[in-house]
Amino acid sequence: DGWFLIPFFALYFLLAGSRRVAMLFLAVASLGHLYWLGHNYYSYNDALEFYRGPHSARAIYERALAKGLGRYPGDHDFRTAWLYYRRALETALGRPVAWMALGTVLALLRKATRPLPLLALPILFYVISLHSGGTPIFIPSLYPYSFYNTRYALAALPACAAGAGLLVGLWPKEFLRVALATAILALGLGGWVLHPTPQAWVCWKESEANSRGRRTWTREATELYEGNGVEWQLAVTRPDLYLHERWVVALAGDEISFNLSNPRRYASVCDRVAAFSAEQEPVIEVYRKKR
Repeated sequence: DGWFLIPFFALYFLLAGSRRVAMLFLAVASLGHLYWLGHNYYSYNDALEFYRGPHSARAIYERALAKGLGRYPGDHDFRTAWLYYRRALETALGRPVAWMALGTVLALLRKATRPLPLLALPILFYVISLHSGGTPIFIPSLYPYSFYNTRYALAALPACAAGAGLLVGLWPKEFLRVALATAILALGLGGWVLHPTPQAWVCWKESEANSRGRRTWTREATELYEGNGVEWQLAVTRPDLYLHERWVVALAGDEISFNLSNPRRYASVCDRVAAFSAEQEPVIEVYRKKR
């Protein structure tokens, strides 16, 4: 969402009458993104590898569609996209806190607070992302009744906090502000106080539920990293000449597994000494290089 926010903030500084500040902000805020593009170009010869590479969200979605799986909820449907993101907000932050984001609209009433609606831009970004099909969000209360990317709801937290503060600040009398602030705190914390258990923390629950299988096999195996460029390609395609590591970890059926297990290729290079699997997870193979 940082990519999405930068031009809007730069435009605000420009419209506020400070071209110098706008250019300075644009330059500094873009440094991390430019580094990321350079990193991808250096590692994969494609600056946009994170967007269109084989492990990108876009590629994962296309492979899922090719296998006959259904489209993500909200794909080219703004109404459903908003429903899923709104429900994610209410689940991750609590309904009272989630709706506090609407308070940022009140910022338009005062000149000093008019920049605050910019904090609500991540909400727009994720709704657009859901509509484009590139960013699914799954929550247990909506189909497919599972957990995925629930953390994206946390991007709205600054807008919720700002909205709550603006609601309190509207009242001229101090005792009314104190009363409203107390009520907002009670509403915001009430759900968590009544249900003080990790099972109610949807982001934690997602990580716990979705990592069961991975935790099973990562205890037995490690990752093989494809970001090593030419060295990686040589070891994968010609392990008989360029594979110097004694141990190799592969996913069953991938290029590494195919080359090392195919008798017409390089099966004489390594022996498969172990394989690990878990429910709904790929089979992990471990090979040991022959002496």
